Amino acid sequence: NNIFYKNEVIKILKNKNKTILEHKGKDADDDLLFLTRSKYFVKSGGGFTKLAALLGKELYNHTIY
Repeated sequence: NNIFYKNEVIKILKNKNKTILEHKGKDADDDLLFLTRSKYFVKSGGGFTKLAALLGKELYNHTIY
């Protein structure tokens, strides 16, 4: 499930001494804007994160994992 996946990703990143910022936006538009502006973005398999990854890379030249 999504919570398990999220927690596993957080655990991996923390083990690599990476800073984790968890964002809970007001709505889907706010979340999409936040995701596209993230300097580093780890996408999942869903269409929403694929769209955010594409926009982040094309508009801001950000790194997508």
